[in-house]
Formats: sequence, C-alpha cells, structure tokens
Amino acid sequence: LDAALRKLVPHAPRAPVVVFSGRTDTGVHSTGSTAHVDLVRCDRDLRILPPFSEEVLLRSLNHTLPKRRLGIVSARCVPQTFHAQHSARMRTYIYKIKCAGDGGGAGGSHATAAVGSEVRRTDCCPGLWQHGWLSAHDEHRA
Repeated sequence: LDAALRKLVPHAPRAPVVVFSGRTDTGVHSTGSTAHVDLVRCDRDLRILPPFSEEVLLRSLNHTLPKRRLGIVSARCVPQTFHAQHSARMRTYIYKIKCAGDGGGAGGSHATAAVGSEVRRTDCCPGLWQHGWLSAHDEHRA
C-alpha cells in the first residue's frame, strides 16, 4: 500500500504514512481493516494540487496494488480529526486455528473463536497447550 501511494503522489514533500485501525503480527492476515493516510498532491514544482476524488483514488490504488493480495473497498475524505486507531469504535478479532492430527482428516480441523469467547478443548487441538501456544492464563480452557 505504501508503494502504491508513493506512485500516486511522487512529488509530495513527504512519503505518505498509512495508519491502520489495528495491527497484525507477521504471517497474520486481516480483513476489513480501516486505515487513514494524509495525501499531499503536488506537481514537479511542489505546488499543491487539488485532492483526488474518492472514486479516482479508489480506482488508482486498486489498479496499482498487487492483485489477489490487497484491495481497497472504499475511500472517503474524512475530517482532519479522524484517526484510524483512535477513532475506531470497535474491533473484532477472529482466530482460525488449524489443528493437525486431531481427527479432522488429513489436513486437520479448524477451530474459530472470537476474542473474549470461551475456547474449549472440543473446539481446539489439545496440542496447542503442549506446544506452548496457550498461556498459563488459558490453561483452564485447554
């Protein structure tokens, strides 16, 4: 996303910085994330240009982004006071855990649990505890 934004505003005095509403760890994927970025459009002489329309920004980003890896669903002009992390009213995290060798067939089974909901042994591979993937806090759930 950073590279796509830099292509859209190549003459901006500073590279655009994307701020997401939440974060993911390496190897973890997110769906439906909200983000904000302050874009400054300039010409080669650093004269400020009018902002992109929401439609043009959406189309341009999706054209530039790697297909099947990342896509923008909507783009909106927001007030300067909006901040993707601090203005978020709610976040929902869902963990999908693939458990091998627990009777779920060759590929194992999948357990899905929203944060805050109880994960029971029947929902999850008992190997999670054995491998240290559950904390002592979660021991009663395994």
